[in-house]
Amino acid sequence: MSELSLGNGIRWWSTSIQPATAVLSTAEAKSAVRVSSTAEDALIDEYVESATDEAQKLTRRQFVNAANLFLYLDRFPVGNGTILMPIAPVSAINSIQYVDENGVTQTLAGANYDLDTTSEPARVSPSFDNSWPTTRSQQKAVTIDYNAGHAALAADVPEGLRDIVRMMVDDRFNNRSANVEGNIRANERLKSLAKRWTVPLLA
Repeated sequence: MSELSLGNGIRWWSTSIQPATAVLSTAEAKSAVRVSSTAEDALIDEYVESATDEAQKLTRRQFVNAANLFLYLDRFPVGNGTILMPIAPVSAINSIQYVDENGVTQTLAGANYDLDTTSEPARVSPSFDNSWPTTRSQQKAVTIDYNAGHAALAADVPEGLRDIVRMMVDDRFNNRSANVEGNIRANERLKSLAKRWTVPLLA
């Protein structure tokens, strides 16, 4: 779970889940690390899983489609302020729930807010002539359930994101002997590529 302060007393927590489909197949990962033997297939698959998780956190993106990710806020923005979603790309908001001033959990009607998926990060704001309700003063008073992801299939995830995972897997596999100079070179290339794909920090 990640935590970040948005200022004005607002903090968010976001949870992400690992898709069932790996972003690289075993064969693709083996090609990246330049091995043909099956002896270390299980290890390579572990590297793919850990690299995918790390790359998603680094770029703040969900690679393979995932449902029911959760964003928690201490409160809504004041008035009709905009909520910036921490993970991209968002495809849908399933629900927005909040704890009202009486401590009762309410579900906000879908007609009361709009989702802009053309921006990165995606934006959620009250619909015309609406404003955010007042919440109870407590942590995680607001829960946003949403879906995110670039593609249903790993092969359809943008190649630049798959390249980040390839580089991470290659670095893990081929630098197990702590080749420091090699790690530095790989990390500099990785930083450059990841920077181009990273969703801007929330403001």
